[in-house]
Amino acid sequence: MPTCKLLTLVIPTYNMEAFLSECLSTLIVGKEYMDLLEVLIVIDGGSDRSAQIGQEFANLYPDTFRVIVKTNGNYGSCVNRGIDEARGKYIKTLDADDKFKTAHLCLFLDHLLKHDADMVISDYAGWNMVTGQVEDFEYKLPASDTFGIDQLNFSVDVPLTMHAVAYRTSVLRDISYRQSEGISYTDQEWIFMPIVGVKTITHFPHILYIYRLGRAGQTVDINVWVCHANEEIIGLKRMAEFYKNEKDKVSPEASAFLLYRLKCRTEATYRHIFIRSIGSVDESIVQDLDTYVAENIPEIYPSLEKAMTYHGINIIGMWRRHPSLYKAYLSIRSFANKAFKSHSSAIGATPAPLFSPPTTTDPNDNETPEVSIAIPVYNVENYIERSMLSALNQNFALPFEILVLDDCGTDRSIDIVKHLMASHSRGHCIRILRMERNMGPGAARNVALAEARGKYFFFLDSDDLMAPNCLNHLHTLAEKNQADFVVGSSDQIENEFPSPRYNLIDHVIRKDAAGVHLFIHDIFMNIEVWNKLYRMDFLRKNNIRTTHTIMEDSVFDFHLRALAKVIVLSSEVTYFYNVREGSIMTSRFGHETSDETIFVYCDIIHHVQKLIREKYHDIEGIYDLYGLRLAYSFYSFNQIKITPSQEKYIDEQTKGFNAFIPNAHILKLGILRYAYLKCKLTGEDWRTFGDVYAERFTRKKRIIARIFSWL
Repeated sequence: MPTCKLLTLVIPTYNMEAFLSECLSTLIVGKEYMDLLEVLIVIDGGSDRSAQIGQEFANLYPDTFRVIVKTNGNYGSCVNRGIDEARGKYIKTLDADDKFKTAHLCLFLDHLLKHDADMVISDYAGWNMVTGQVEDFEYKLPASDTFGIDQLNFSVDVPLTMHAVAYRTSVLRDISYRQSEGISYTDQEWIFMPIVGVKTITHFPHILYIYRLGRAGQTVDINVWVCHANEEIIGLKRMAEFYKNEKDKVSPEASAFLLYRLKCRTEATYRHIFIRSIGSVDESIVQDLDTYVAENIPEIYPSLEKAMTYHGINIIGMWRRHPSLYKAYLSIRSFANKAFKSHSSAIGATPAPLFSPPTTTDPNDNETPEVSIAIPVYNVENYIERSMLSALNQNFALPFEILVLDDCGTDRSIDIVKHLMASHSRGHCIRILRMERNMGPGAARNVALAEARGKYFFFLDSDDLMAPNCLNHLHTLAEKNQADFVVGSSDQIENEFPSPRYNLIDHVIRKDAAGVHLFIHDIFMNIEVWNKLYRMDFLRKNNIRTTHTIMEDSVFDFHLRALAKVIVLSSEVTYFYNVREGSIMTSRFGHETSDETIFVYCDIIHHVQKLIREKYHDIEGIYDLYGLRLAYSFYSFNQIKITPSQEKYIDEQTKGFNAFIPNAHILKLGILRYAYLKCKLTGEDWRTFGDVYAERFTRKKRIIARIFSWL
């Protein structure tokens, strides 16, 4: 088959419609680069819309994208089909749930044009879709144009993976490379067998591939791996046979590299069996593997015992020579893991199990949930899966429920939720509650509050993420302190990278109107309803509900601060807030706004005034909290684009806003005293109050505020 492309990307695809469009979108570059690129979307059977999604891209870019539909044969069969059909000088794989860094794809193609090597190694990144954390993997390799196998860094600090490697297509065809079919865990073959045909290597020193972690059902999940452990062993044996046949035919450097890679693969397999799975793999399979390694890879067999020394215990040696002691050891490990899951540390965070990662606990449908998680959903198909997974994959041993509030959107969000209900091991804890019509997040939150069965309650926005230990950490603090609610710290995710948002201090306040006390003593607590674990009977006893369709956090927060008697703040990050275009928050400022939004802002001010008159007027500092609501609302009016008619409405609705505060001395905070008195001098203009809020952190205003605090 003639070569007419520079690079062929092979994308094995099996029921990946939730991710495929995002994956393919990262391959859209300028026409001059698209002409160099061939993308083979290999549909490995399946029952979803992956083929249709792939064809949509093929229709738009017929010279680049091609859909190949075949019967199911697992990952390796897709790679083999790609090798057979590739027209590119180079070939690389891309998983359908992963993606490329688009800007670096252009650089990568330029790199291939400038260099003429058999093997190309590029840096890559791992992105945890649950936590939002990104880890870069950068290779320390020679900076020269090309180098040989003798200069390939064997370091395991940055392991060589399938994600990192591309080959000259002719190298694979010349050695008749075929990846194992019908089984999973064949990725190691890609960075092992082709090396016998590699003479020159080059390094592309930029992150190209972004590898997704945290997806339910991934083969790297230990619970999935246990069910398919024999498949990894089959792949390991095939690599061992290849090494035996080729080690004397290739250069000493290539032979050494093959042995090193085989050793890494063998140690990883043993680690999965003896460390991660806690004896879950069938004993006969393990014994067969160990016998095979002893007979066929004697260079590796003795070193395994040293490699498997864990917490000072020689696990392999114990298993090989003292089976009864090993069984007792397994019992201790299992007991220790259960103990670590059911008890908390002194600071409230449950550490990871001593011997293996946490396994999912399936709550029984008949059990009363300890926590109810509420997720309002409206047109968030690009975000809802990872948000739901962050809730489903919580490291929390007690049963919990997830209430999905279907706010009558028009996209595939609820279909994705239903897929998770059917496929995830905790899917049965999801309940979908459909609204009568689209009513906004405020109304949806009230439905959740009415329907929740948990002792505790948690709001999660459908485009945000919970940290894996969120429930466990907040629940431990709530129980320990008998708190009305607990607040965790949060980071924000912007362009998929996390950065600090709300960094709280570890603090417990026990006092009437505890939230007002926090405010006037300058101890920060964010206003948003999310990332707080509420005691359900506290919310219901005080009838704390949302009162507006949007900006629903404001009055809800006012009630919380005035009524709570025990509040716990935590410095541990338990929530990731997603900053994205099109959300309510990002679309609010700098854009024209609706009459409804203006109405809600003004109505919140009147609502707070009514609460103070009828219920909260005796609370010390309550007028400071009112002042904060004023300042934020008026500052917002200055940031959004308001029409003349909206400005007139605001002027009418805010008459007497400052006069509602009895006098300056009732205010505790100097900056609010300054705003109060300045408004008195300038004719009670709401813009003045908003300006003070905007300037509150400047040195000049701090000095003035301090002076007014003495008055």
